[in-house]
Amino acid sequence: PRKKTLEYAKQEFEEFKKQVDGGSGQTYGNQVQGQGKVGGQAWTKAKNLGLNVSYSSDNGTDSNDFSKKVIDDAIKKIEEELKNNGEEVVEDKKE
Repeated sequence: PRKKTLEYAKQEFEEFKKQVDGGSGQTYGNQVQGQGKVGGQAWTKAKNLGLNVSYSSDNGTDSNDFSKKVIDDAIKKIEEELKNNGEEVVEDKKE
C-alpha cells in the first residue's frame, strides 16, 4: 500500500539527508560530487513516487543546495501525505 511505500521512502530520504549533511571528511570536490549524486537519486525517487518536489536550475542553486532542497521537499511532501491519510491509520491500529 501507498502508506508503507511512503514510510519506507521517508527513511530513505532521511538517509540521503545524512549523506548530504555529513560530507564525511572527503575533499571538497568529492563531497560536492557526492552531494550532487545523492540529490539526483533523491530527485528520481521523489518523481517515481509522484511527489511534486520543486526545483529550478534557473535559481542558481549548487549541487549541495539542490540536494538539500529536493530531500527536504520530499520529506515534507511525504509527511503531508501521511498526515492526510492519518484517519485511516488510526482506525487500523484499533483492530
